[in-house]
Amino acid sequence: MNTRNKKWLATTLAAGVFAVVGWILAAPLSGQPGPNNPGQQACRADVERLCSNVERGDRPAMHACLREHREELSEPCRNFITQRMEQFQNACGNDMRQFCSEHRGNPQAMRQCMREHRDQLSQGCRNHLQQNRGNRPNSNQN
Repeated sequence: MNTRNKKWLATTLAAGVFAVVGWILAAPLSGQPGPNNPGQQACRADVERLCSNVERGDRPAMHACLREHREELSEPCRNFITQRMEQFQNACGNDMRQFCSEHRGNPQAMRQCMREHRDQLSQGCRNHLQQNRGNRPNSNQN
């Protein structure tokens, strides 16, 4: 990963794009099936410890809780999120910069922008989103 991509990734992660990670973790953190999901294995204890007051399935609240407690996440969970963010950056970083850069720092607006441009996203980005969102690339769900 080049320096520009690392800087973009660091800025994006620091800005709280846990909502994008929510695309990846949503099912297991929402109480839906997925015991073999690596995100559930890496982050389940953190979610139970830090966000037990968040209603299962309330993804915006879960994202907010994870952002609020990001410094308290366990190393395995942080590593999982960092790895997934790097994978997302590699697959979709150019698309994010091309279509949605004005929304950096606003996870909900970024996610909505990516949805609005889903037909224009690169094939690699669309494939990544489909593989990591439970095969719902055209979903309007949060």
